[in-house]
Amino acid sequence: MTKQDLILQVVSGGLLGMLGQTVRVCGGIKKISDLAAVNNQQVSDLFDGGRLLTSLLIGFAAGALAMVVSDTQGAATNLSNSVIAAVVSAGYAGTDFIEAWAKRFLPGGTTGPSGSEVANQAKDEVQIPPMG
Repeated sequence: MTKQDLILQVVSGGLLGMLGQTVRVCGGIKKISDLAAVNNQQVSDLFDGGRLLTSLLIGFAAGALAMVVSDTQGAATNLSNSVIAAVVSAGYAGTDFIEAWAKRFLPGGTTGPSGSEVANQAKDEVQIPPMG
């Protein structure tokens, strides 16, 4: 594998990992929106752009790592659908794992509620009217 192949593998894996993390972010923004509605706040009051950027960068790192350790033999230009799905999934799940680890073990890691805490609070406070 040449250096160019490795760089292409890292960048393509990183972008796929960011894609997986973006799927996770969409769910988080929906939860923040629900919580803001319950508390009569603007979404911008609860939204943290720095946390979003950090989360996307972690997704990039998780995807890049997954791509490098995958068995693609440097062929980042001709990936199978299963490899693409695995790297996107690594960005999704890997970011969740890394953020939970950082929150637990790094100093100052408890900077805000987790996605599940926000979801539970929103679920407890949002009343859904019956259909019909």
